[in-house]
Amino acid sequence: MICSRRVKIPCPFRTHFHFGCFPETSSLANIQCRSATKLVPKAQPEISQTRSVWYCGKTKPVLKGRWKHPHAIQSTHLHRPFRTNYLSDVDQTLRVWLISGVAPRHKKQRCDTQPHMPSTHLSLHFHIVFSTKDRHPFIVDDWRGRLHEYVGGLVRAADGIPEATGGTADHVHLLVGLRATHALATFVQDIKQTSSRWIHETIGVKNFAWQPGYAAFTVSVSNCDVVKEYIANQIEHHRTKTFQEEYVALLQKHGVVYDEKFIW
Repeated sequence: MICSRRVKIPCPFRTHFHFGCFPETSSLANIQCRSATKLVPKAQPEISQTRSVWYCGKTKPVLKGRWKHPHAIQSTHLHRPFRTNYLSDVDQTLRVWLISGVAPRHKKQRCDTQPHMPSTHLSLHFHIVFSTKDRHPFIVDDWRGRLHEYVGGLVRAADGIPEATGGTADHVHLLVGLRATHALATFVQDIKQTSSRWIHETIGVKNFAWQPGYAAFTVSVSNCDVVKEYIANQIEHHRTKTFQEEYVALLQKHGVVYDEKFIW
């Protein structure tokens, strides 16, 4: 035979108490209330009809906001007359929900109390080299300077910093400063596509094209001046060395592994 106890239960909808009888092995879901009054408040609360829970043997909808009845219990404190030692953790949470009309929630820390993220500081310099298709000498002296100025404008339009631009008839050297948001492959592709279109439409060289691929090397701030001087003296430099020899020397200098079968 199941032993039951008669306890004093606070009613969430009135200011008086109901006397209920429930066994020690039962939960809040099957408490049988003995009350002469109806457990429906005079003023209906703002509720959601999508879910229902059991309370005192009757189905009550889950509260959507705070209970609006003037005599409702607003505190989430578990009152002493209620025998909570017979309730499980789930039942106690459910009782707090029904009494207060607000579902339990975790407190969120205010954003202004958290430490701010420090600023980001970058120094990204790249030495970029790419050649014309089949290393054909398309870039003649008549419009070579205009091309270098146009490429520098493309770098600036892409939110980069053109530090040096140079080259000879069959290739171009760039020293640029980029941001962390730049994707190097996309950046070089846009420069090559736009400059190739400009050469077709403005210069009138319809068969001009850049060679697929490129080389890019990071440059420290202490070596930027050396690279700028190297790019500015490309004409003198290539009087004694071809572009193929220069390109292979750059790969070896920066420790880039390559296969000569797939360079050109």
